[in-house]
Amino acid sequence: MMIFAVALFVFALVLPDAHSEYFQRVATYPACELASFFCAIDTTVARSVTTSSDGNTLIYTDSELLKVGFVDISDPDNPKPSEIIELDGIPKYVVQARNLALVTVVVKDSPSLLVVIDIEEARVITKITLSGVANHIAVSPDDNYVALTFEKSSNDNPPNFIAVIDLTDRIWTPFEIEISDLDGIRFPSDPEPKQLSINEDNVVAVSLQKNNGVVLIDLRRRKVITTIDAGLVTLDNVDVTIDRVISQSESSFNLLREPNGIAWIDDRYFVTADEGILDGGSRGFTIFDSINEEISYTSGSLIDHLTASIGHYPEQLSNGNSG
Repeated sequence: MMIFAVALFVFALVLPDAHSEYFQRVATYPACELASFFCAIDTTVARSVTTSSDGNTLIYTDSELLKVGFVDISDPDNPKPSEIIELDGIPKYVVQARNLALVTVVVKDSPSLLVVIDIEEARVITKITLSGVANHIAVSPDDNYVALTFEKSSNDNPPNFIAVIDLTDRIWTPFEIEISDLDGIRFPSDPEPKQLSINEDNVVAVSLQKNNGVVLIDLRRRKVITTIDAGLVTLDNVDVTIDRVISQSESSFNLLREPNGIAWIDDRYFVTADEGILDGGSRGFTIFDSINEEISYTSGSLIDHLTASIGHYPEQLSNGNSG
């Protein structure tokens, strides 16, 4: 029997001296052990993971076994199996808010759900119906808001909104903030929001990958603040030819960044992973100033050079720009 098991990794922040810091893996926990002590199962997939508010428990989704698993990491060097919850659908993403695990679940022939789990008691306390299949989910730092983006529907209707839940309300009901017909994006009728991140001012930054931009939304006022064009980048000293030779001596000109991953650094600056999807991708990352709506830093060819220096450069992707 062939077993495909994805493991959970536990990292510690190591401070060897006052001038450097890095993460070091301290333990590995095979996800299959929680489902079967001897891993006597065909497939498990630890897809998404979060922690309890006290940092002592990992909560992860298993999209193959349709379960949510709990792992005790109160002793980080020795993670132990804890609880497991079966779901009536495919769990994708999990985040933590108010010591509750919020799990997006795809249900066949039914609306997708946001399943709310009490972490301390390891039990489902409610299920919230969503208006689509969640593509990404984020929680505000103050635990007051949850925001979600959605995948394109089966009838090919593009998602033109994000959904938000105000966690301070007595009843959690998603409301939609429309982001269609925005100024400064390539396809105003098809914004197709991808990933999102919320800062301490409860401003959510949403990547519009295909549109090569980012939209900022004030969650308190439920209003779009602005859109930011991600712009173009030229890469020098990169390998753009698949020939089984890593030769970083070529250039790639005027690439659309087409950001996907996104995260706030603080309340002013956010960073994007410029993966590309349609006509661009720049193999790197960019830091934006949300106030001046300008680029503060772009990594250029740095990631290519770093991956090559440690022997992990993906030569088979050299003729593309996706990062």
